Amino acid sequence: MAQTGTGSDSTRGSSAWKVTPFDYQQQAKPQYRNGFSLKSVYVTVRDGTRLAVDFYLPIDLPSETRLPSIVLFTPYYRRCKLKQGSEIDPNPLYGYAPDFFVPYGYAVVIVDVRGTGASFGARRGFRSPLERMDFYDIADWITKQTWSDGKIGSTGLSYVGAAADFLATTGHPAVKAIIPTYAVWDTYTDMFYPGGLMCRTVPQGYTHLAEALDSDDRATVASYPYYSDPAFEGPAPVGADLDNTLLRAAIAEHSANFDMVEFVNQRPCRDSGSIGDLSMTCEAISPSSYVTEQRHQVATYAISGWRDGYGYSDAAIRRFLSLKNTKNRLLLGPWDHGANINASPASCGSVPQFEKHMEYLRFFDANLKGKAGGYDEEDAIHYFTMIAEKWQSSKSWPVPGTSSSELFFGSKGALSGVPTAAGGSRYYKVDFGCETGTDTRYERIGSQAVDEYYVSWNGRDDRMLVYTSSPAVADVEITGHPEAVVWLSTTASDGAIFVYLEDVEPSGKRHYITEGVLRFLHRKVSESPDHDRTIGPYRTYRHQDITPVVPNSEMELRVGLLPTSWLLKAGHRIRLAIAGADSRHFSRVPVGETPILTVHSYVDKPSRIILPLVNPPAKVFD
Repeated sequence: MAQTGTGSDSTRGSSAWKVTPFDYQQQAKPQYRNGFSLKSVYVTVRDGTRLAVDFYLPIDLPSETRLPSIVLFTPYYRRCKLKQGSEIDPNPLYGYAPDFFVPYGYAVVIVDVRGTGASFGARRGFRSPLERMDFYDIADWITKQTWSDGKIGSTGLSYVGAAADFLATTGHPAVKAIIPTYAVWDTYTDMFYPGGLMCRTVPQGYTHLAEALDSDDRATVASYPYYSDPAFEGPAPVGADLDNTLLRAAIAEHSANFDMVEFVNQRPCRDSGSIGDLSMTCEAISPSSYVTEQRHQVATYAISGWRDGYGYSDAAIRRFLSLKNTKNRLLLGPWDHGANINASPASCGSVPQFEKHMEYLRFFDANLKGKAGGYDEEDAIHYFTMIAEKWQSSKSWPVPGTSSSELFFGSKGALSGVPTAAGGSRYYKVDFGCETGTDTRYERIGSQAVDEYYVSWNGRDDRMLVYTSSPAVADVEITGHPEAVVWLSTTASDGAIFVYLEDVEPSGKRHYITEGVLRFLHRKVSESPDHDRTIGPYRTYRHQDITPVVPNSEMELRVGLLPTSWLLKAGHRIRLAIAGADSRHFSRVPVGETPILTVHSYVDKPSRIILPLVNPPAKVFD
């Protein structure tokens, strides 16, 4: 089993690492201490579109020295133009990259993807195959520069992290290592349609920001925290464009960009395409669809947090399981989307203390410069257990020592270790007013700031159907993917089930642990493909696998919950809360009627929650 350490999300003093990021901070020595130079140019890609590119080099770089490069592809401005006389950082999102990596001997390249910033062209969708090949052309341009040593790495958060993944899929031989952080692996399930049900937070939140950025609507852009400084004056022009003529021409071309709400609405299944372009499916815009032998050769560090959007933590795990390379690494912290907040209830609202950039440097040094950085001596996986507040490590996932513990639904709302002999059913009229608040995992991916996560959770299950265990007789660690198996019938011909796993204190206070969602029409389970290795039930979400619902007929629903690592303390209870809606974050199904759900639990059809417990004691619950 994993080694353990103590403390907050900082790794200082943790024995889970052979070399912690903090240790590496003490060892690594900046080679260039006099700052960096910035140049910006247009690079023309294969279809003639000109992309705006910034590149940063050490000021004191000897003319004969060649550097590895770290490239970032962004739709959120590679850099902002500043009001004359302003001295703030013109790069509110990516300024860390040159500030941090250039002194350690890297060239940093930041690119406005087509249809954004100062780049020309238009976006055909939320990423596209055409954009993906732009990345190959930029990599080719980098390798031809006099300062390039021919090795390229890439990183980034969210869209930019997935762009790093797409760069790795192009097969360009210079791409050696990437760090996709807080990023999708499969766009359909991880972002647009978790469990086959549309997450409204994504299109609604993204549309307003993207349209404002792409059209240079500064008043709207300024309403978002990262761009709120009054010194920002839209996207920065390329260096030679002194009168902004090219910038204005580029922005004019952005008016043809896709509309995110329409784009998502047109893709109710994974293989749904646009009305005008049937090939533009969620598979075409997912990194997982491009796994080839060449992709396996790129060292990949998948990073996420337990409160990261909907499926991003699961995406990081599936990325790690699907790619076969002994250099690959997986990191799962107590973080939200982008690690803005430590979201563990024991550290709720605190700023993460993890030395993330040093960990990135350690990985790039190992794979772009050949410096071991301690990787040869340590486990490939590091994960943080909430409530226990400690880092742990493992050679594989699921964690060695994990066993599945089943708690069965009782007719009176109990969870017990054996199915109820007499069986029973419970009825629940779907409450479409049921919602999970504004401090959830969904707000940050909708471009909304959250300071503390799930602090308003206590009492939300009062509007749900709940099942509660007896108190735990000993501390036990839940690490992995819980799964709910629910035998259910409905009075409607469609619907959805939301399943929430909770920790109930002896006082009765409830804490959110994790959740899962499933639309009934997508309940068919299939074998997961090699390019998307899944823990728990896998679904194709294709049109051909839609399974009609027969009203008032029992059906088995296997609901995979998002992965977690959580210490359940002795005296605390496990609770499962079931709802038919999350009105704040998801679309409503069915429409025009309010169904009644009947949850069944019999010996031959046992509804239950399956918990992944790590080295559990002989007895967990009475």
